[in-house]
Amino acid sequence: NSGNNILIFPNPGSSMISIKISDASSKTRFKIYNSTMQLIKSLDFESGIENYLAIDDLSDGIYFIDAQTDEQSYRTKFVVSR
Repeated sequence: NSGNNILIFPNPGSSMISIKISDASSKTRFKIYNSTMQLIKSLDFESGIENYLAIDDLSDGIYFIDAQTDEQSYRTKFVVSR
């Protein structure tokens, strides 16, 4: 697992974030967890290269995101702040 290959911008974010995985070209599943590791959202995208995710329904706080491609798993955190 590597947090270096997954980029979230802006971080902290308020309504929308961009998620980029530098070497992902296959279908990608994202799972978002809150600070107590409860699963909040699970989303599938056709490509992990760059995706946009609405976060305006999330409360302020720290979240963790797992990204699973055919090739690799990634984990990093992001902050929601308004």
